[in-house]
Amino acid sequence: MKQRLVYLDQVYYAFPYEWALQQIPGVHRGTLLEKNGITIALELEKGADRNEVEQAVTALKLPFPFRCCFLVLPRDPRHHSKIDYAKLRSMLE
Repeated sequence: MKQRLVYLDQVYYAFPYEWALQQIPGVHRGTLLEKNGITIALELEKGADRNEVEQAVTALKLPFPFRCCFLVLPRDPRHHSKIDYAKLRSMLE
């Protein structure tokens, strides 16, 4: 629950959006965070089409403006399955 965003005095938690992003064909893992506005960070499966994925994200009609960023999401070294949000934040600087 640490991963939360605030937009226009509304609080949004990352987990439900992470789940929705990972349902998009071609997305291996995705998250969102506040970094220069709201950034959606996506790790794609091999061979996935970035344009199709970005269109699918737009089709989610999220309640806030965002930008998409495509990269390999860093993993927490203790729990390799979890996203290392601190490292991701620094990668986006």
